[in-house]
Amino acid sequence: MAAVQIQREEEIESGWRFTVEVAGGAEAPARLTFTLSWADYDHWSRGMERPSEVARQVLEFLLTRRLPHDLPERFDASTVRRWLPEIERVFGRTC
Repeated sequence: MAAVQIQREEEIESGWRFTVEVAGGAEAPARLTFTLSWADYDHWSRGMERPSEVARQVLEFLLTRRLPHDLPERFDASTVRRWLPEIERVFGRTC
């Protein structure tokens, strides 16, 4: 399984931006920028988890279905919800 490491967390106007390194397999680690909106954060955690923990869990779920190097360099949690609608059944309201 790929390992997700949050390298940097930055609060932005609409939520948070994370610089993430994903390591796993024989390939070099992938670096990406992942954003988490206030709306997605509230939907999944209701303020019960740190934003970085929600981001990590969403990315780990994504990586059970996609390879790290198949991901775009920048994307948002709402994109994951469109790619993998089953995330709602798995996480429900909380990560």
